[in-house]
Amino acid sequence: MGYRNSQDHIDTDGILNVLPKRSNFRLASVFVQDDISLKPDTLRLMLGMRLEHNSYTGFEPQPNARMIWTPNPRQTLWGAVSRAVRTPSRAELDSQLDVGVLPNPLNLPPGFEIPALLRYMPSTNQKLSAEKITAYELGYRHQFSPRLSLDAAAFFNDSENLLSANLGVQQFQLLPVPYILQPLIPNNHLSAQSHGLELVVDYHPLPWWRIQPTYSYLHVITHAPSNDAAEQNNAIVAEISAPKHQLSLRSSMTFQEKRQLDIWLRHMSALGDRVASYSALDIRYAWHPVNNVELSVVGQNLLDRRHPEFSPDILPSQTLQIERSLYFKAKWEF
Repeated sequence: MGYRNSQDHIDTDGILNVLPKRSNFRLASVFVQDDISLKPDTLRLMLGMRLEHNSYTGFEPQPNARMIWTPNPRQTLWGAVSRAVRTPSRAELDSQLDVGVLPNPLNLPPGFEIPALLRYMPSTNQKLSAEKITAYELGYRHQFSPRLSLDAAAFFNDSENLLSANLGVQQFQLLPVPYILQPLIPNNHLSAQSHGLELVVDYHPLPWWRIQPTYSYLHVITHAPSNDAAEQNNAIVAEISAPKHQLSLRSSMTFQEKRQLDIWLRHMSALGDRVASYSALDIRYAWHPVNNVELSVVGQNLLDRRHPEFSPDILPSQTLQIERSLYFKAKWEF
């Protein structure tokens, strides 16, 4: 069981305004799960439920069920159905944000252009709901030998009430200069279906060396209920919000039980035309001079100086660049 009470005071002025400036957010939750052995060492059923109540969207039940079948020590088959929600943020609920400017949306002749200001403006008559997803999963694991195993999983996700925005009624403004105010009204009109698969191989070529190649595929189809230009654009952005292909290769080596070398190479496909595909390399070297003490040096994103991995969607923000980094770490366990 858990309870959280969060208070904030956000004082803004300019292109971003948050109203009301003060807010109080409460979240209460209860989680319960039962692991049932239907047939000892062969068939298990896990049933769980998270009951949540928050100040924004009210009561949100999130159940899950999972069945695991192990016909023999080398094979495992499992399936799961679960439901999860994402509560809208304070920014999505209460902010008014100037998103951008269209220089001449009416296609007026030179010298008579009237710009349009796009402003994200939540409606006082419509409350945003929580985004909901129902996930269906099916997985299989085969232990070919003590040194080699394969995990495969397929999934289908049905999402509804996804955050979007539609164009509101335009308003003509005279000050400080003549312009058109174009409201963007947030809503929960989008829905989506996604499916894909994940493959993981766990291989120990030598007792001190472990290799893990992985691959995942994701395909997303998003539906907008109207021909509204903003909703259609948000549907396109949602479809490319995650990479379609992901590959990685991990190598972990332990030398004389005191030294470790970990190498992680990964590749992500492009997010449409918003974020280019990229490859990244992380390396970690650790040394245990005495028991319970570990000294390590870690290099991350070593293949380039910086690269973006995600891009903002409805609420614009600066696209962050993940930089190359190097750090040292000392850990003492007692």
